[in-house]
Amino acid sequence: METRTKQMNGGAVSVGRPGGHLLTEAERRSFVERGFTAVERPVVPAALVAEVRTLIADLLERRASLPADSVHDLADGRVEGAMIPEVINARLLEPRLLGSSAYAICEQLAMDALGGKVTLDFDHAIGKPPHNAAATAWHQDLAFNPLADWPTATVWLALTDATEDNGCMRYIPTNGSRRLLSHEPFGRDGLRTLELSEDQAVVCPVPAGGVTLHNQRTLHGSGPNTTDGPRLAWILKFVAGGRSTQFLRAQRKRVQESWGARRGHPIEAPRRAGGADADPYRG
Repeated sequence: METRTKQMNGGAVSVGRPGGHLLTEAERRSFVERGFTAVERPVVPAALVAEVRTLIADLLERRASLPADSVHDLADGRVEGAMIPEVINARLLEPRLLGSSAYAICEQLAMDALGGKVTLDFDHAIGKPPHNAAATAWHQDLAFNPLADWPTATVWLALTDATEDNGCMRYIPTNGSRRLLSHEPFGRDGLRTLELSEDQAVVCPVPAGGVTLHNQRTLHGSGPNTTDGPRLAWILKFVAGGRSTQFLRAQRKRVQESWGARRGHPIEAPRRAGGADADPYRG
């Protein structure tokens, strides 16, 4: 068996399946043919999930002090008490994320899906607080940047169990290809498309450490969190080959400049319904 070994906190973590792959052939075929796949097993071990969850929870908890353009809310602002906090470019704000073994596993998953070398193009952390009526609208990732139309694999890593009740991912199969649909603004920072029928929607619950993968033309969204606990995820968008290196350098510079300009000037943080000060992302 071919494996990858990565050093982490003084220990080694071996990553691999026969032939060096983490995705099964059926999972990869689903990604290619339907535009998404769900890995319903904890491909990232519990200890590595816990490490990343601590870093992501800390970012979401202190989002009021992060650069304003790094903090979004994907919820429908018309729904009282609804919130879906998002921190974009999380690995630039918390560099330990890129050094984690969990990242190495996500990178390998993207390589399996795309069939070769990949480059990280974008990442973000999304949380859904408990008893939250907000749903993530149906959309295609390509709508956020239509000019960046190249092969991608977005790895959605569950940092808590993701169930239908707390807002796991939902997909509509592409059946090999899908045009870019028209989208409209949704809430403060989101987009949504109305050009769809949910009849073919596939609900994809995964355990903590499980993942889903999709390409940027695949329609996806997620439901509200009606449970007592938060739902957390770290999402990483990889592109095939090395196309985005220059983009990433410019992006990192913009984030660093934004952080320097806003240091000491926190933005207003979203609050839970009822004005509670407790943050739902710890515990």
